[in-house]
Amino acid sequence: MKLLFVSQHFPYPPYSDGSRLIEYNLLKNISKYNNIYFISFLIPGEEKYINQIKPFCDEFIAIPLKYSKLGRIKKYVHDIFSPKRFESVLMKNEINEAVKKFNPDVVHVDLPMMSQYWKCFDNIPKLINSVDAISLLAYKNIKDNKNLIKKLMWYLLYKQRKYIESKYFLNYNICTVVSGEDKEMLEKHSPNLKIEVIPNGVDIEYFEANKVDVDINDYDDAILGIFGGMDFFPNEDASIFFISDIFPLVKKEYPQVKLYLVGRKPSERLSNFVKNRRDIIMTGEVEDIREYYKKVSIVISPIRLGSGIKNTVLQAMSMSKAIVCTSQAVKAIDIINGKHVLVTDKNVEFAEKIINLIKNKELRKNIGDNARNLIVEKYSWEIHAKHFQKIYKDISLEKDVR
Repeated sequence: MKLLFVSQHFPYPPYSDGSRLIEYNLLKNISKYNNIYFISFLIPGEEKYINQIKPFCDEFIAIPLKYSKLGRIKKYVHDIFSPKRFESVLMKNEINEAVKKFNPDVVHVDLPMMSQYWKCFDNIPKLINSVDAISLLAYKNIKDNKNLIKKLMWYLLYKQRKYIESKYFLNYNICTVVSGEDKEMLEKHSPNLKIEVIPNGVDIEYFEANKVDVDINDYDDAILGIFGGMDFFPNEDASIFFISDIFPLVKKEYPQVKLYLVGRKPSERLSNFVKNRRDIIMTGEVEDIREYYKKVSIVISPIRLGSGIKNTVLQAMSMSKAIVCTSQAVKAIDIINGKHVLVTDKNVEFAEKIINLIKNKELRKNIGDNARNLIVEKYSWEIHAKHFQKIYKDISLEKDVR
């Protein structure tokens, strides 16, 4: 099948953020079944990674995305008020040229802001991979934010994102998201939109515990870890919430307990919050995140905000780690509480579950093994790609082309 793949950003390095991770692994796996013409924006510095993607594509077009200092300010304002973020005459021209030259059977458009180019694919079966319902995060922040200025900013973003989901998405044969929660939000905005839930995957060969050799320190039973980009507000919020409200309860029982915050670009607020804490180690970006999954005895995911699926939870499960988390952290994962992970939204119970796992090495092993088995069975990237491949085939046969 000839597949035109249009992306908002260049999908490498894959572990720089969640959407790049999904896109890289999808490209890698669907290239086994399709001829791919790939078009994406490219920001300065990403040129060195082009050869990492070319093997998956029959043809590759990268469009430089550059802004002056004034241009960045204009872009920031534009991003808030306009649904046409990433609007580009050059992108439009390259897409039109690709359609003429490649004559694709199906078009895959990745991420909501690129859905504005739907007119370029008129009369071609097309899919918009939204990943998350982007309006959902904005909606939650309107409800939860007490700062009136921030509340207003989130309201403007919500209106922008709702417009995209309710207007642009309807021009596609189908929309894909990673969770049922995202699907429910989109159904409210676009009741006539066909939506399919395809959970994220994980590299089950790379994220395997016995492939990583790490020295464990003296307190290996009492080392906790929170993982994720620390510049992402839901992760910042989760870390501060855990350190303030739950970590002290664990320390009463285990004064020697340590907490690792593992992830890129810690925010200034979070950095200041843990400053001079000897029991909290903030790593920043790490070369091999698997070493830290192996190093900690228990993975913590106290997420309260956000949407979609948590890649770090999938990775930790694949690494056979025992996990204690909130219900929000595993909303999009088909887990059984108490078997694959331990889930609670109550602070005292959260601490008690951690304490119980610190005490019980066998329980940690059982939960970790169950988690790994679930990931292998349902959440590999190969399974993820096969879901998309089936959709490509189905929409290519549809008579009602949008």
